[in-house]
Amino acid sequence: LDGINSYDVYQEAISKSPLGEPLVGRDRLPEPEELSVVVPPGSWDVPSVERLQASTRSNAETSYQVKLRESVPYVRGLGLAGTGESSALDLLEDFAKCPEQLALKLWGPQEASDELVPAASIGVPASKEEWAFRRIVRSAGYEGLIPGEIFSRAFSEQMLWLGCISLRTAAARLRDSSALAAIEAHEWHRLLALQDLSDSNEQDLRYWRWRGYLLRYVYKAAAESGDASSPVPVVAVHGFAASCTQFLPLAETLVKSSPSVKFYALDMLGFGHAEKPPLSFTQYIWEQCVKDFMTSVVGSPAVLMGNSIGGYVSQAAAASSGTQLC
Repeated sequence: LDGINSYDVYQEAISKSPLGEPLVGRDRLPEPEELSVVVPPGSWDVPSVERLQASTRSNAETSYQVKLRESVPYVRGLGLAGTGESSALDLLEDFAKCPEQLALKLWGPQEASDELVPAASIGVPASKEEWAFRRIVRSAGYEGLIPGEIFSRAFSEQMLWLGCISLRTAAARLRDSSALAAIEAHEWHRLLALQDLSDSNEQDLRYWRWRGYLLRYVYKAAAESGDASSPVPVVAVHGFAASCTQFLPLAETLVKSSPSVKFYALDMLGFGHAEKPPLSFTQYIWEQCVKDFMTSVVGSPAVLMGNSIGGYVSQAAAASSGTQLC
C-alpha cells in the first residue's frame, strides 16, 4: 500500500497490471509429499451453501441482518436462497448480455408497485429506501438509473463481499465500463480500509459492512471498570463534506467526562472513507444505513445526534424507529 494514498494513484497503478490479466498457474500440481502440511482425508470439508446459510441464521449476531436483507428483495446476497458461485456466475452472464434484462429478472417490471409495504411478518420495518428506488425505476425505467447501479445492486454482496466469484473472473467477463469502474472502486476502498486498520495511530477507527459496502466508523469508550452504571450509547452523524472523524474531539471529551458513554460516529455511504458506489442516492439510503448501523453494531437504544444533513438523517431515523432505537 506504500505510496497509494489516493484513488488516482491507485487507478494509475492498476492500469499497469489490469484486473483482467489472466493468472499464470503452475505447470503441475504438487505431489502430496511436497506439501508442507498434509491434511488427513475426511478431516475437513468445504461447507455447502445450505450449511453456511443455516449457520448464519442460527447466529444471534447476524440473524437480524439476514432479516434486513430478506426485507429488501433487490439486495442479492447474505441469507437469500440460491446465493453461491453458480448463481453469481449465472447473474454475471445475464448482466454481460443485457443489464436491463437482468434488472427486470431480479426486480420485476418497471410498473411494479411502489407502495411502502411493512415487512411485519419477519419483524423488520418497511424500507423507505426500496420505495424510493422503485419510484425512480417507475418514472425513468432501469435504463434511467445511474451507470453501474444495476451491477452494484445486483452484486454488492454476492461478489464484492461474500466472494462467490473473484473480481478477476468478473473483470475478465465484463465489457461494461461502469461495472469495471465499480469493481476498481470497491477494491480501492478495501485497500484503504486495510490501511486504516493497520495504522496503530487510528485505534478508534473500525469498519462495518452495509449491504456489502464498507463503511468506516469511530468507536470510543472508557476502559472497562467496576462501575455498575449502564452504558449510554451515543451515535453521531456527520454533515455534507465531512466524515466521522469530525467527531473525534467530541468523542474524547464525552468519554473522559462521562465514562459510561460509548461513542459511535459513522461515515455515511458516499462520504469519508466509506464506499462510494454508483447508486441513485436519496435521503432514505442514509436513513436506512443509520438505522441498520444502530441495530447491527450498537445493538441497543442510543442517543442519536447529527450535524447539518446528519441532523436531518438523525431525526428521520429516530422518527421512523421510535423507542426501538432511540
